[in-house]
Amino acid sequence: MVAAELAAAVVSPLPPLAGPLEHAALLAAIFRQGDVLPMRFGVVLPHEEAVRDLLRRRREALLHDLDRLKGAGEIGLRIELPCRSLPPDPPAPSGERPADSSPARYLAARRARYQWQDQLNTQAQHAAETCVRAMKDLYRSWRRLSPEPPGTVRLAFLVERHLWEAFAERLEISRAEKIGVRCTLLGPWPPYSFL
Repeated sequence: MVAAELAAAVVSPLPPLAGPLEHAALLAAIFRQGDVLPMRFGVVLPHEEAVRDLLRRRREALLHDLDRLKGAGEIGLRIELPCRSLPPDPPAPSGERPADSSPARYLAARRARYQWQDQLNTQAQHAAETCVRAMKDLYRSWRRLSPEPPGTVRLAFLVERHLWEAFAERLEISRAEKIGVRCTLLGPWPPYSFL
């Protein structure tokens, strides 16, 4: 469907068992043909005229976003960090305590847990900075995504189409040298993280 300079892909409602993966597959097929602004899963408009109305009302913002993201897609990186195991939970300071529990042991256990979290955060920050430096000149913009499971760094890069292969090649070279134990490239896909 076309409304002035904008076009919208309108699909019939997905079957009841369809979910985010089916939505993503449809969007990926459209994205291979050109630039898109992805709608979040679950957006349903009652009829085609409502889609045209949305395009008319949001015309300036949509054209601005299309111009800003033109020719680019999102490449995600998931970096798994080497980390020692989480210290055990300290015993609860109230209620019945085991005979060997004391305020000093409780505080020591809490301190160990906070130090573990601080070390993991420092390691994650270092991995993100190292990765961003390693990929220099191959992206327009980048973001650190949350939530991140402990020991994992999630990054999103806005990369021009003609640089996707170079990005993947440099990542392969940098992976062993600089970034982390395991680094998984995801995408490219429409720029969800940059809208």
